[in-house]
Amino acid sequence: MEISCRLEFLPLPPKYLALEDDEFPEDEGIRDKIKKDTLKSLGEKLRHWRCSLKSQHYDLSKTAAQIVAATPATVNRDHYAELADFWFTEEGVKLSNNSKKARGENKVPHTAGTKTYSQHAYDLGEKTGVGVDRAEM
Repeated sequence: MEISCRLEFLPLPPKYLALEDDEFPEDEGIRDKIKKDTLKSLGEKLRHWRCSLKSQHYDLSKTAAQIVAATPATVNRDHYAELADFWFTEEGVKLSNNSKKARGENKVPHTAGTKTYSQHAYDLGEKTGVGVDRAEM
């Protein structure tokens, strides 16, 4: 099930409406890259926001209707209803369980201690007499 997302933006402030064409890059390739990067960033932010909503409001002891009834004031109720319904679908539960299992299996211990990586690199450079690059770290 794909959840639709209809973003509703506030009107642009007048200072942005007054931008001239020469204030934007003329190169179409650069404009496309800016558009791609912006959409990617917005998508990541939306995904993280949905994740935070689930971590704060999802409760197995409640039904989807009970969760929707307590919709946060900052969230569009219709969008939240779609999202809450997805959390309770078979696909949503399966995806959540698979992701939870994968996160549990990918535990990489942090062994750098309290020193920053830059301090480790500096100390190693002092010890060997040669600067250290990222690959050696």
